[in-house]
Amino acid sequence: MMPIPIDDIVVDHIFLISPQLLTQALLGVDFCRMNNIIINFPEECFTMERDGKVSRNHFAYDNNIRSIGIGDFCSADSSAKQT
Repeated sequence: MMPIPIDDIVVDHIFLISPQLLTQALLGVDFCRMNNIIINFPEECFTMERDGKVSRNHFAYDNNIRSIGIGDFCSADSSAKQT
């Protein structure tokens, strides 16, 4: 297990380390289910709630590869999208 901070929420999870990834991290379905992740594709962000704390994060974009990851905060309007 490895503790990972996401804003004010610390998640203990088993992570696989791979130097071949094209992005910093990939969040799997198991992680999303265990941490009540809600994915909002129109706003390109995900929300996580744990112990009364809420974290909203924008999808990360890296080297023109679109992936879901931890990036900038997601705002209420979708004009804050990264390209």
